[in-house]
Amino acid sequence: MNTQHLDSALNAPSAGTPKTAATLRSRVGVVLHTYQAQNLLQGRKAQPGKPGIMGLTAFSERLKALWHGARHDDPYADWYLLKIERGLRHCEHQYQTLIKALDQHLAQIEEFDITIADSGQPQTLSLRLANPYAFQGLRRLVEYDHVIRSEMTLKHLGTVLPESLQAKVDNSGRLLRRVLSVPQRYCLLNIDRAAVAQGTAQASVAQKRMGVIPADILSGQRLPAIRPLSQVEPSTDASSSNQEATSA
Repeated sequence: MNTQHLDSALNAPSAGTPKTAATLRSRVGVVLHTYQAQNLLQGRKAQPGKPGIMGLTAFSERLKALWHGARHDDPYADWYLLKIERGLRHCEHQYQTLIKALDQHLAQIEEFDITIADSGQPQTLSLRLANPYAFQGLRRLVEYDHVIRSEMTLKHLGTVLPESLQAKVDNSGRLLRRVLSVPQRYCLLNIDRAAVAQGTAQASVAQKRMGVIPADILSGQRLPAIRPLSQVEPSTDASSSNQEATSA
């Protein structure tokens, strides 16, 4: 599956082609069976007594500000992309571990040929997301959907899960919700590494709102594995070793 948008700047135009070529986009089809996963796709608006939940759709939209910031050498944007990157990796590890553990319990029921539960009316979607991290988030959402389907299958068959495993399944949705909420805390203030190093007024505002940025991120020594092509000269050579991607 292609999970990245490729900016036309990555492709040298041939003779006779316009300088501004159409952006290449990726569309994916996905099926969600559980209401838990479907709710995480759309999220929930804040209500009296109930906080709002950032869904994958809003997560994808808010990533645009982070992508813009990273393209213009905002170290805070790189910091928040790293937080998302780390969170998505953690979700992947946890979900794959849970799926393996639940599959082992299903395999112990030798009397039946078991297919995990699916919905008679699943949510079938064709999505065109705007960022590589949004596609990664969608993959984690599908894994979460699989976890819940496997657990529901085992419950339907009368299997009682170990208390520790049940607790991890019950907490699995919160893992992804925490990652999807990360972009909410980022503020696009149109600053760059030079402004932070100089301690400008905008840099002070950024520090008050988002905290003191780690030195290795500020220096450019630690950057996200996937980030846009910078429109600013890199502060160190470290960024050249990172994978670069661009997005519409």
